[in-house]
Amino acid sequence: MAGGKLSNRQKMINLMYLVFIAMLAMNMDKKVLSSFGFMKESFSESNTKVEEGNKEILKNLAGRAVEQPERYKVLNDKAIELSKASDDFYAYLTELQSKIEQVSKVKDLTDYESMDTDEAGDKILFVGDGKPSAEGAEFVNRVNTYREKVLNIIGKDAKQELKDQVNKRFSTADEKVKDGNKMIPWLNSRFNRFPMIATLTNIEKMKADIKATESDVYNVMLGGKLIEEVSLDNYTGIVALDKSAYFQGETVTGKIVLGRYDSSFKPESFSGITGSIEQGQIKISE
Repeated sequence: MAGGKLSNRQKMINLMYLVFIAMLAMNMDKKVLSSFGFMKESFSESNTKVEEGNKEILKNLAGRAVEQPERYKVLNDKAIELSKASDDFYAYLTELQSKIEQVSKVKDLTDYESMDTDEAGDKILFVGDGKPSAEGAEFVNRVNTYREKVLNIIGKDAKQELKDQVNKRFSTADEKVKDGNKMIPWLNSRFNRFPMIATLTNIEKMKADIKATESDVYNVMLGGKLIEEVSLDNYTGIVALDKSAYFQGETVTGKIVLGRYDSSFKPESFSGITGSIEQGQIKISE
């Protein structure tokens, strides 16, 4: 196939080319198309689940920013900025999928085996001879813009692993064709002359990358520490009695509540009681 050493990613791309060429040239079993459709469904379900988790983190972080603005306001502002950029790009990709579906002749969008032509995807993204259309150029621009926004939000001091992941997921650099020498534009490499279902699935995969990137940033840049602090792990039961002393036979009344403590808060001293300071709490031992 190609001369020289190829990365696993490039080998996968090459293999996809061979599959699609064989499918178009030899009318390969259309069940292959169904497998792409099922993959698209899987990405969509995963996106919903990851989004729920991301929203919960954002909600908890917003609460922290109100309680302790000096510690969490900057983090919360960055999280809001990332969320907005991600939502905007995600919405654009969903609209792009809709445009492709609308220009196609497919009546049942769950009939993946009928999505075997490249007409719809190419009509939206290209104009003759593989040249990008206005929509195709906008698509590439949107990917680049999102990548740069994320990198700007996480900052130059972010972990290199996180920056590399963002660059890899949203790279639009030219790619080598199967002979390993000629370079072709990213848009052509990923979307030109692909069956409609493959194009839709590729876009759905990018939507999954958006959700995964949000999650990665919250876990890495905002830190596992943040997730620990805004989770129920830092809650404990607190007994609050109505009186400080009760006589024998008297009914004990009070409340048991769930309270949150900050393990990073370390009071320097206390008086009037005997005890010790442990994980942001004063433990009494009278």
